[in-house]
Amino acid sequence: MAGKSRNEVSILLVQPRSDLPMVEHEIKCISLYSGLSVDQLHSVSPFYTEINKSLLENVDGVIIGGSDTSVLDSFPWTNSIIELIHKIAEAKMPLFGSCWGHQMVAKTFGGEVVSDLSRKEMGSIEVVLTPQGRDDLLFSKLPGKFVAQSGHKDHVMELPQNIDPLAYSELSPYQAIKVKDCPIYGAQFHADMDKTELKERLEYYQYDYVNTEEFDNVCNSLQSSPEAVRILSAFINDVVLSAATK
Repeated sequence: MAGKSRNEVSILLVQPRSDLPMVEHEIKCISLYSGLSVDQLHSVSPFYTEINKSLLENVDGVIIGGSDTSVLDSFPWTNSIIELIHKIAEAKMPLFGSCWGHQMVAKTFGGEVVSDLSRKEMGSIEVVLTPQGRDDLLFSKLPGKFVAQSGHKDHVMELPQNIDPLAYSELSPYQAIKVKDCPIYGAQFHADMDKTELKERLEYYQYDYVNTEEFDNVCNSLQSSPEAVRILSAFINDVVLSAATK
């Protein structure tokens, strides 16, 4: 079968956000670092759109983004997201879960997510690949240790047997994961942001996440994350386009 080109790829972007400025910010970031145009990202928010399997028609893959809510919160649409992820897995469709999306992927397949302020990660962090990560199609292209941007207090703390751990950090044991025998990935860190975009995000949310002193300290310690922001583009090239030719 003839393969698709990058400019023919269509991605469903599920954004569990009600905050329109951050919806737009996330779209901009994912477009920038995936190398796809905004028109190739079909954004839906469960706050405004019914989530069902019909959304998977005529798309080549799915990205589930971050949120200002917690995976531990219950919404009328929570089960719809879980059902959608199961449908994606049944279809062997590529999926990348980012931050909240990463946690929801783990939760869907039986993992444990906890809220733990003592493990809060805010700013630039070091991420380390596991042996599985070093052998993975997507993550093996990264160095064994790399800088990534982060902003969360919820963590995946236990994985089911059908999910492989690909990376960890000092405070979060499962920074990246992959569902076995499925092109489904999750990353706790933000592959969609370098330090400039993270600073913009922190400026918007600073009173929700940090006090003024902590905000200044985080911003002053931000580092560039050139390796981490290659992941979304590699996901499109090596996972989505590969699946589209099968």
